[in-house]
Amino acid sequence: MAGKAATQLDPTWPSFEAASATSPFVAGALGPVSGWIVGTTLLLLILAFVDIASSGWTRRRAAMSAALVLAGLVLAGSDGVETVPRWLAAGAVTGLLLWLGYVLVLRRHMALLPVAAAAMSFLSIVREGTFRAFPAALPGALTAGLLILAAGFLWSRRLTADSQSQS
Repeated sequence: MAGKAATQLDPTWPSFEAASATSPFVAGALGPVSGWIVGTTLLLLILAFVDIASSGWTRRRAAMSAALVLAGLVLAGSDGVETVPRWLAAGAVTGLLLWLGYVLVLRRHMALLPVAAAAMSFLSIVREGTFRAFPAALPGALTAGLLILAAGFLWSRRLTADSQSQS
């Protein structure tokens, strides 16, 4: 959100990375899936750490709030830092949203995270595909989006089943 509020003087360019692959469609369909898996796993690890360290948000709330804001700064810098003020603003907003998501929803049902991450990824991946940077960009992006939605749903179901079997 902070990145969108700042004035962007350079044009938006699509990613041409998959175009150089032997099969651009396959690269366009599978590339985003691996990135989504890594990102979702990282978020689950961060939130599981916060949940355990805060004893289900009953202890050390201030320290764990600071940890979530710090995690937001790290996540905001994962794509590269253009300017320090923009990175700080984006990191603060990311950390605040991470904190809000954990406090209001995810601490009660962490299994929702893969579905939420899949929905957000779907929108950005399909948006990237609409640039049609190469002939197979849109079909690859749609396939990647659908694969991510299916994987998010299955991952959430598995986490729910695991938490119910432990209860």
